[in-house]
Order: sequence, then C-alpha cells, then structure tokens
Amino acid sequence: MDRTNNEYVQSPWRKNYQQFNNFNASYEDFKATIPSRLNGKDQVASYAIQIENCIRDTNYYRKKDNTVPRTSKCGEAMCFFFFFLIIAGLITWGLIHISSLYPYSYSKDPFIYRHHMKTGNFGIDFYVKSGFNKKHPVGTPARVKLEDEIIKHFNETEQRYCHHELWYKYLSADSKYPTPSCNKLLSKGINITSINL
Repeated sequence: MDRTNNEYVQSPWRKNYQQFNNFNASYEDFKATIPSRLNGKDQVASYAIQIENCIRDTNYYRKKDNTVPRTSKCGEAMCFFFFFLIIAGLITWGLIHISSLYPYSYSKDPFIYRHHMKTGNFGIDFYVKSGFNKKHPVGTPARVKLEDEIIKHFNETEQRYCHHELWYKYLSADSKYPTPSCNKLLSKGINITSINL
C-alpha cells in the first residue's frame, strides 16, 4: 500500500517527533536569551531564586493522589516468612515436649527418662521419669495397668519388626538372615507362628 505524504504526517510517532523538535527549538531560544537578560550577579541570584520558587510552587499546587500508598511486596513476603517460621518453631517445640508427657520410654533419655525399670511378667526394659514410684507404687491398679500397656505396646512393636525381618529373610532366601525382634519375642515366650508374611 502506498503511503502518501499526508498519511505519514498524521502518524502519532510523527506528531510526537514534531512536538519534540518544537520544544527543543524553543528551549534553545530560551537558553540564548537568558544571558542577555541578566547583567549582574545579583540578577543571576534573584533569577535562581525565582526559578526555585516557581518549582516549589508547582510542586505545592500539584494534584494530590488520594490513593493509599501500597506496601512493598518484599515487606509482605518477609512478614509471611517470619510468621511461618514462628509457627513451625512452635509446632516443633510442641512435638518435642509432647513426647515427655508419656510416663515411660523404651530408650534412655538423660534429661527426662533416667531411671531403668523392668516389667514383672516378661522383664521388658523401660525407662521412667523421677518420682515414678510415688505416682505408681508397686502393686497398685495404676501400676498394673501401666505395665500391661507397656507389654502390649512392646509386643505390637516387636511383632511388626519381626514381620519385616521374616519378610526380608524370605526375599533374601538366606536361612541365616538375622531376626533379632523375632528372637526377643521367642525369649519372652510369645509365639511368632501367628505372624503372617
């Protein structure tokens, strides 16, 4: 399509370019006339003050924006990061201290479960907090119930481990594959033939 001269002049880019050239020409004229208007240092200083006042007044009377200033995205991200960090810390602290609510443990902890004990029936080793004998004296129903719970939990855990050991022994086709959990159950007099593969 052939463009005529008239179409080219009407393009928005061309209009902007012409406006820029007009502004540039008037600015050059303004620069050339300033020295002829100013004859001394006092006039230069007063002219500078007038320009400064003019700039200040234009800034003063500028239309104010009524929108609320936005907070930076970085500040919001940091707030969320620290919020989730605090929440994660509280959850971790809670999970660590929930374990200390149990009256016994199968492993020794130098800070909480320090005292070694055994159940009366099967001789299962467990560790308790200090003051355990005061809360659960020997022969009381609370102590018997706790020992039954320890035995039940121990048997369930060892049967699960024994099941995995027997499964690995079956997969490896090695008759000498070690099964320490099954050996513990056998030593306590618990039948392991009921464990299904």
